[in-house]
Amino acid sequence: MHPQDAPLPPQWPYPEDDEVDLWGLWETAWSEKWWIVGATLAAGLLGALFSFVQAPWYESKVVLVAVQPTQPLGAATATAAPAAVSLSVAPQVPLATLRSHQFAEDFITKYELLPVLFAETWDALAQTWRVAPSEEAPDLRDAVDLFTTDVVAVESDHRTGLITLTVSWTDAQLAKNWADAIVTEANDRLRSQALIDAERNVEHLKSELPKATSATVQQSIGRLLDQEMQKVMLIKCNPEFAFKILDPARAPKHPFKPDRARIVAIALAIGSVAGVLFVFLRKAARARREQLDAEAHMLRESSASAASLASAASPAPLPTTPHATGRGRFSSLP
Repeated sequence: MHPQDAPLPPQWPYPEDDEVDLWGLWETAWSEKWWIVGATLAAGLLGALFSFVQAPWYESKVVLVAVQPTQPLGAATATAAPAAVSLSVAPQVPLATLRSHQFAEDFITKYELLPVLFAETWDALAQTWRVAPSEEAPDLRDAVDLFTTDVVAVESDHRTGLITLTVSWTDAQLAKNWADAIVTEANDRLRSQALIDAERNVEHLKSELPKATSATVQQSIGRLLDQEMQKVMLIKCNPEFAFKILDPARAPKHPFKPDRARIVAIALAIGSVAGVLFVFLRKAARARREQLDAEAHMLRESSASAASLASAASPAPLPTTPHATGRGRFSSLP
């Protein structure tokens, strides 16, 4: 058989363009709709179970405003006002105190919150941590990270000057109590520090007053001493030294997370998308398998036809003649 007579390899018909057949996709999805419905319902059920297993978290918020720095009662003169301002607390200190890790560490230590923050690994009866020997027990650093990241949030509005302190926890009443305690502790800390500074200034001015030889210097020191003594009095009688509460904290009635409706909706969406993808991939795999079977069948038919053509074109064997064996009619007698 000549090479030009050999059969051509089978050719599988490919589409002439890459356009998406939307109607074909819809027919595929509709024909396999129960797969999609099943995947959607299964994902929604898993999402609902997950949302109900999660512990509820509550938010307690308190709205504050930073109190202006303490001004002495007699700071009306032009010479006394600059001194009064220079000895006052910087306005950014209260907000920085609320956000500081040192304040969170002192708060956790004072109220013994380490076992509360990691209650799932704390054995209250044995007063020990339930951790594996190869694991480390939670310490104060872990508590501070959790407290400042997930429990307490401080937001400041620079336009209005309002500060919103938000405390999130799994117990509504405990979240409210912590919010109140944080504001109280911040005020006490800043007031104590300001009182220490003011009393130190008073002692310093008292010690410098006898050393002054000029009447003008003595009058200036006397004015400063009077201002500092008034400041000490104002600090002692003002419990809301740094923060004034505008909207007190309340124990929330409803949790803010988990948002069960949102979780279920997201799970249903993911399940429907997964179901559609499964249907399309299943159809593509089936079509590919059918294509491979058809190509294999065509190859077998082509091989069989090529073998039959080769056998038909091969020459027939020549017959055997008597003289070829040496025993024909004209052979010599024995």
